Amino acid sequence: MTPQSSGQSRREINTSTNIASFSNCLSNVNWNCVLSNVKPNEAFNMFHSMFSKLYDKYFPIKKVRTKVIRKNKCWMTAGLIKSVNYKHRLYKKMLNNPSVFNSNKFRLYRNKLNALIKKCKLDYYQDKFMNAKNDAKKTWNVIKTILNKSNSANCTAFKKISHNGRAQ
Repeated sequence: MTPQSSGQSRREINTSTNIASFSNCLSNVNWNCVLSNVKPNEAFNMFHSMFSKLYDKYFPIKKVRTKVIRKNKCWMTAGLIKSVNYKHRLYKKMLNNPSVFNSNKFRLYRNKLNALIKKCKLDYYQDKFMNAKNDAKKTWNVIKTILNKSNSANCTAFKKISHNGRAQ
């Protein structure tokens, strides 16, 4: 019944036990104050208030984490992606079952995976630079991709400056 804010992933928890508890509680509510009220707007407001409180109590809205879809990096192979997913499973296992064994297993795997990702990234860009070794334009394009620069952003900055050096 409570409004959802935009941009957040939320979900009502509707289980059979919640539904049964909600209907049982609704049948036990004393509705005489609503039924005896002669003003329809006031009666509706009282009914809505009582109903909403019960609904929010038995069907809470929980925040749900959504899977973030990230743009794959060029150096991330299918094997590395599987390893990252396995690392996430180890992390969840460590949170749900905190023990020294789970913690050490996660940390060891995480550190090895991070080192492997750094090595793959380094190898990827070394290969890119080796392929662009004798071409300055290709070399600068590799540098721009590393720095996440785009040509359109650089062009708009120059268009704003007039020939007098004043910004327009």
